[in-house]
Amino acid sequence: MLCVRILAAFLCALACIAPHSLFALDDWQPVTQEDLKLTTADAHGANAIILYREEASDDNRRSRTEYIRTKILTEKGKDYANVELVYSGKYFHINDLKARAIAPDGTI
Repeated sequence: MLCVRILAAFLCALACIAPHSLFALDDWQPVTQEDLKLTTADAHGANAIILYREEASDDNRRSRTEYIRTKILTEKGKDYANVELVYSGKYFHINDLKARAIAPDGTI
C-alpha cells in the first residue's frame, strides 16, 4: 500500500513539472462526416474555408499555440493550404510543429 502511495505521489509530481507536450499524445480535432462532405456550394462558392481555429497564449511558459483546420474545396483553394511561419529568430523559436492532411475519403 505504501508503494502505491509513493508511486501516486511521484506521478503527480512528474505531471506538475513535465512539459505539456509530453502528454499531448494526439491532440487533433476529430473530423466529422459533415466536414468531409462539405462542398464549395455549401460554402457559397468559396475555394477554401476555415473549419476551426483556436489560439492560446501562456504567459507563464512564454508560449503560444495556434490550431487551424482548413478545408480546401477547389484547385484554387490549394493556395490557402500553404502555411508561412514568420517570426524573429532573435527573440522567438519554434519548439513543436505539427501538420497533417486528410484525403477526401477521410484517410490521413
